[in-house]
Amino acid sequence: MDKTDQLYVQADFSHQDMSGQYFKNCKFFCCSFKRANLRDTQFVDCSFIERGELEGCDFSYSDLRDASFKNCSLSMSYFKGANCFGIEFREC
Repeated sequence: MDKTDQLYVQADFSHQDMSGQYFKNCKFFCCSFKRANLRDTQFVDCSFIERGELEGCDFSYSDLRDASFKNCSLSMSYFKGANCFGIEFREC
């Protein structure tokens, strides 16, 4: 499922299967992806922190195998215990 130009504020994606999805130019502010399945998910031109904020998104223990982040703002995001095997960060 492709999503473009979406805004998510304090959304809880915890424990959800979001594998294989495509997000372009989306904004995720203070969102939780704890233990979410994000395998093979692509994020392009996305922002995971609002300007001036000190807290980003939480990816704790999520499955990020083969996920891709291209030209994304991930400042202050939290990845404790996340499975990042094969993850791609490009121009972030």
